[in-house]
Amino acid sequence: MLLEDLWRSFRNHGFLLYFAMVLAFDDFELDTAKVELRKDGQPVAIEPQVFALICLLVENHDRVVSKDELVEKIWSGRFISDAAIASRISLARKALGDDGKRQRLLKTIHGLGVRFVGSVTDVGDPNSDPDIPATEADTGPSQIMIASETLQRREASIAVLPFDNMNDEREYEYLVDGIVEDITTSLAKAGWLFVMSRNSSFTYKERFVDVTQVGRELGVRYVLEGSIRRSRSSLRVTAQLIETRTGGHIWAEKYDGTVDEIFELQDKITEHVVGAIEPGVRKAETLRAYAKPTTNLDAYDLYLRGVHQMYASTKNSFDSAVEFLKAAIETDPDFQLAKAFLALTLAMQDTPGWSRAGDAGKAIALAREAIVDANDNPVILRAAGYALAYFAEKKSRSAGDDLDVATEALERALDLHPTSAQTLNSLGFARLWSGDTEQAIECFNRAIEISPRDQEMGYILVGLATAHLILGRDNDALETAKRSIAEMPNNGSGHRILIVALFRLDRLSEAKMALKRLLNILPDAKLSDVKPLSKPFGFADRFLTDLRTVGYPE
Repeated sequence: MLLEDLWRSFRNHGFLLYFAMVLAFDDFELDTAKVELRKDGQPVAIEPQVFALICLLVENHDRVVSKDELVEKIWSGRFISDAAIASRISLARKALGDDGKRQRLLKTIHGLGVRFVGSVTDVGDPNSDPDIPATEADTGPSQIMIASETLQRREASIAVLPFDNMNDEREYEYLVDGIVEDITTSLAKAGWLFVMSRNSSFTYKERFVDVTQVGRELGVRYVLEGSIRRSRSSLRVTAQLIETRTGGHIWAEKYDGTVDEIFELQDKITEHVVGAIEPGVRKAETLRAYAKPTTNLDAYDLYLRGVHQMYASTKNSFDSAVEFLKAAIETDPDFQLAKAFLALTLAMQDTPGWSRAGDAGKAIALAREAIVDANDNPVILRAAGYALAYFAEKKSRSAGDDLDVATEALERALDLHPTSAQTLNSLGFARLWSGDTEQAIECFNRAIEISPRDQEMGYILVGLATAHLILGRDNDALETAKRSIAEMPNNGSGHRILIVALFRLDRLSEAKMALKRLLNILPDAKLSDVKPLSKPFGFADRFLTDLRTVGYPE
């Protein structure tokens, strides 16, 4: 394809925005105005069609690009063999220093398509709309830098990176992620040790990373990484602790055992990490007693499968998560952690409107029971506390008592795990729903500081933007809403806050443009589906009136 043909293809398929962008990832820059890929500032030799393929994947890095879309936008819908498509993807990987085995940047999702999985930053867009950021990371780097500078002062700080799944199939992905999450939680019980949020650490999943870069980006001194292989009932776990400033290994260990010994393996790794960082502190003086969540390994396996599906956050995955967690509870009726996460899943499922009749009552009952029997487990208290607060805000008749119980549970969870961004975010929303807006802002800001690369950053920013809007800080609400849209372009909440903030700042024409962009993303959006906060009194009425005035569909 000639360069002129490339330009015509971009224009015909709505790619004109590329020619005003410089997108950065890893050591690369994608300069769409010059049709140039650069590595460390030096041009990379690449044919135009492969360049167009990389542009398409990078610009849509928040989703999988299907084979049909590749053919439509790169080859203008002409018949192209699978071998030709595979050849172009292979050349794109080669240009990016990637390959089909590692897939650290271009990941093939079998049966679905291809996704760019690197972290993308827009570093140059002179013609962009000043009100809507163009990429997910528009304001992220400065925030990350500020947070990292703050956290790098902590000598005892660690990030537990996702372990590699060494099994040939992906069947045990849930087990690998579950073990890593449990190790993270156990380490967090050392009050003197700063443990990076699971959501920030998991942004590095399935990526080849330089631990010194991780140290700079997350502001931690140590990184724990490793791998897990399961063969029937046997487990082999390798782990290594690395000092991020030098890249030097503190220790590396291999653990062999059976699936029945999974909790003991986790305890050994936790104890060795603590001992390596602070050898003068005995485990008994460092870690709070941590009761095993269940003694029934079948129930624990079902729980891990359920949580893995919950984090996928799709309509089908939520349904699967509910079934797995219900089965875990049926297998062990005293499994409070599974009850807390079932309540949390039902809350997350309700947010986009995918819940069923009776789910709210079930979630409230499960959350109440889990909180009563939490035994000071911060994970149970956080999950159940958020679910109870969420449904209490929706059911005004029980909001008072349940919001109080939920807030107390979340405050206790934070006492037990002070560096949990998830708990801070959950507590921020609970306080927002209770009408404690200034305290909510403190929680959201602290969560951003603690976990600057959090996978839930979009939700944190929605909460913060809402709080600013409640307090009449319309400019702050506007700027924060922009950042939330950058993190979650397809989430309507950030867009609606942006629209209202622009309207209240007497920027009606811009508010109408923002509404038009929202309707392009969510064409079925209507006012009757918008459920703003019930507190403070009158906020919901004014919010809906402002949207209606701008032209939001009824």
